[in-house]
Amino acid sequence: MTQFKNVKVLDLSGNNLDAKGAGMLATTISKSLNLLEALKLNGCQLGNKGVISVLESTRDKKHFNVLELEDCKMSEQGTTYLARYLTENRNVKEINLSNNKLDAKAIENIFKSLESNQKLEKVNISNNQLPSKAGIKLAALISACKNLIEVDASGNKFGSDVLPPLGSALRSNTSIQVINLSDNVMGHKLEPRTAKDGVAFLASQQTQLKTLILSNNSFDALLADEIAKALRDNSQLQKLVLASNPIARSGMLPDVWNTFLQSCSLKHLNISRCGINPAGFRNVLNMQMNELEELILDCNDAPSDSSAFATFFASCQLKKLSLKEVRMTDDVVAGAAAALGRNKILEELYLDDNQITHVGVENLMVGLKNNRYLRDLSLKGNRFDDSKAILKSVLEKTSLEKVIV
Repeated sequence: MTQFKNVKVLDLSGNNLDAKGAGMLATTISKSLNLLEALKLNGCQLGNKGVISVLESTRDKKHFNVLELEDCKMSEQGTTYLARYLTENRNVKEINLSNNKLDAKAIENIFKSLESNQKLEKVNISNNQLPSKAGIKLAALISACKNLIEVDASGNKFGSDVLPPLGSALRSNTSIQVINLSDNVMGHKLEPRTAKDGVAFLASQQTQLKTLILSNNSFDALLADEIAKALRDNSQLQKLVLASNPIARSGMLPDVWNTFLQSCSLKHLNISRCGINPAGFRNVLNMQMNELEELILDCNDAPSDSSAFATFFASCQLKKLSLKEVRMTDDVVAGAAAALGRNKILEELYLDDNQITHVGVENLMVGLKNNRYLRDLSLKGNRFDDSKAILKSVLEKTSLEKVIV
């Protein structure tokens, strides 16, 4: 086994090791992998015995600090041992426990073990369907671990009661850079005071948060209002994802978003599937987005006339624009093609799943004939009879580097 002695990262993800295979792996780790730093066993179906034997084999590995156990079929026996292991091993920097069907008691014990670990940087507990009680314990962990920089708690059942303690924790821990809370139910029965308290940390000059993902939480215009207000003077947040939340009020984004997008330093904004109607869509296109580089507007209702798009493309400073499934037609494309052709900033354009035919594409190609800046164009899922002919036409008439039809 000497051939393994220099291994620092061992990734066996996707292999069904079961308890027997885990035992063999544990033997190899114990005898040979003295330099091991990271162990990735995602989807390996280890079960309790397998998890315990593998963890036991890493106890004396002084360089070991990354543990990934996604979908390893742990239950109470395995999580109890893991909690005890994490109490003793305070070198762990990254831990992934996603998709394990953990319960609130298990995660509480694990978090309690991690609270004294000041080396912890990344935690992933996504897709465990954990209740709000676990979310409140997560807030305590964030407060305690001052070097924590990334948290993924998506795919759970955190309710609106998690927002205030989580907001308080994020105010006190200024190391956090990425937090993913998508696919929870935090917008359910959300009260104004709770919304304000939950996102107030975004207005802090000390926050270092770079990425905030809140997709699919049933948030409405109330939270969108509070986020925009808090972010007006925020110079740190780079990426905000609010996709699949009904944040539009009567089809329109809150008025405060106009000033918010003018003053903030946001680079990426995803407001796809947010209930924006044609008038609201036009309003978004008219907003001044001084720093924004990437805008995702998929699955909203675009206006049926081309004037809004022509005006937008004429002054657009974005590098990436996604307009998938917005009911864009040949007429809209034809009317906006010339302005798009003159745009010298846009590099990526996604027009998938619209109502564009070969006629719209031909007009688009005429507009893009002399454009040397647009690099990627995606037209998947439109109304083409002959995709190969469309692809040939696009490649022949433009300088695009990547085309998807």
